[in-house]
Amino acid sequence: MQRKCTNCSVVMKNALLSANGGYALVEEIKKGFGAKVCGVVTYVCPKCGYIELFAEKPEIFNK
Repeated sequence: MQRKCTNCSVVMKNALLSANGGYALVEEIKKGFGAKVCGVVTYVCPKCGYIELFAEKPEIFNK
């Protein structure tokens, strides 16, 4: 699926977000063990540099 930049309507490019040399994750705020975690999908606009981040599996936060 193509995503268009909300600033300039150019088709965004899928990119890799590196966090401390590792994989960027979205994590549920929860004390103790068993927090829900999923990866992050990153898109960048090649024209203006705008970046969008999306959870790979957002549905896990509904459970």
